[in-house]
Amino acid sequence: MLSVESQIGQGSRFYFRLPKGIARIIIALAMLAPFGSALATSPVVYMGNEAVTVNPDDYLNRAKSMVDSLYNANVNGHHAQALLYADSCRWALNNYFDLLYPHCPDTLLRMGDLSLTPPEILWLYNNVRLDYDILLSMRNESAIAALALHDWELYSYNNRIYTQLYKELSADNTLDDYCRKMQQSQANKTIAVVLLVIVLLAIMLAVVLQLIRALNNSAKRQQEEQNKIDSLADELRRLQLEEATLYVSNAVLDNSLSTLKHETMYYPSRIRQLVEQGDIASLAEVVDYYRELYGLLSEQAMDQTNRIHLRIKPLDHGILGDQIMIDTLFDLLKKEAKVKKLEVKYSYKKEYTICEVPMPTLQLDEQQTANLFTPSESNLPYYICRQICRDHGEATNRRGCAIRAELQNGITTIIITLPRNAYGQV
Repeated sequence: MLSVESQIGQGSRFYFRLPKGIARIIIALAMLAPFGSALATSPVVYMGNEAVTVNPDDYLNRAKSMVDSLYNANVNGHHAQALLYADSCRWALNNYFDLLYPHCPDTLLRMGDLSLTPPEILWLYNNVRLDYDILLSMRNESAIAALALHDWELYSYNNRIYTQLYKELSADNTLDDYCRKMQQSQANKTIAVVLLVIVLLAIMLAVVLQLIRALNNSAKRQQEEQNKIDSLADELRRLQLEEATLYVSNAVLDNSLSTLKHETMYYPSRIRQLVEQGDIASLAEVVDYYRELYGLLSEQAMDQTNRIHLRIKPLDHGILGDQIMIDTLFDLLKKEAKVKKLEVKYSYKKEYTICEVPMPTLQLDEQQTANLFTPSESNLPYYICRQICRDHGEATNRRGCAIRAELQNGITTIIITLPRNAYGQV
């Protein structure tokens, strides 16, 4: 049952009654509770074959005793003995820590690496159940003893741990609660004014930052546009220079070929006449002069063609070549095929890219496909395509570059072999 009794002027009494069996169980559990707590905090260790119950608090009490002895030794001037007491204190604390956290490697050291976080700080961060005044006293007294013994390295290590641990333990942890109370205090006009000022300043700062960001973005865009314009201007000047160079080179080449044609057209017939007349002396003189003149004019013409260099770089579909020349190659084929877009099939073989271009409108037989890329007025676009392939082979040292025509299922297909980028740039 559960009931209550009350009298005016005397108070009330609450009481309950349980069956006898449940009451005995509750009494037994209450009696076993302290024993269970002791078992939970008293690990069992084995000394030989005998199990011994160890209470971690025994090590903690010994550490406190060693700290007292350490302090008294320093007071009496026994600084070397004080360091021995400090060693005993650390031994007791390490055993205490091992019993509570048997799988954690952090242990206190007499001398450690100053670049690493000390174990005392790690214990504090991990909320190890410990009286940290023991650690403070042990490190402080160890630093005093080391200073008296002029062991500067040991002094620096202990003094640094003491200073850092003291700062961590004395840090103000009530700041968050104070700020929270300040935020919740709606009646405080001063705080309201301060918050209002802060909000206004934050808004002004945000506006200023936004303006600065907008100005930076605008300046960046203007700089990018200016760089693009400068780049386009440089590209235009380069193209104009190349156009002028090509124009001059073509004019010189045209003059060289014209001179070669007019200056040498006389000699073949003259040589034939001298051969028919049997005038060997004059024949040798005319042949030597003709060969020298033809070689000189041919060398001048070849020099003009060598002035133009391809700009080799990686292109789409793994092609390594000059973008303008490759575009010209496919534009010529598209024009001859009379289509809006070429259907090109790409494949790869070692250091080459194979391009197969169907030409349905190009009706040729076997003989005509073999002679498609020979110099003639009707085959001039295809002859230019062949020259582009040869120039790429020369520029990249890929001698397998070529172009040919085949009949595949009754359709003329142009097969182009170009350098491949997969094997590196030139």
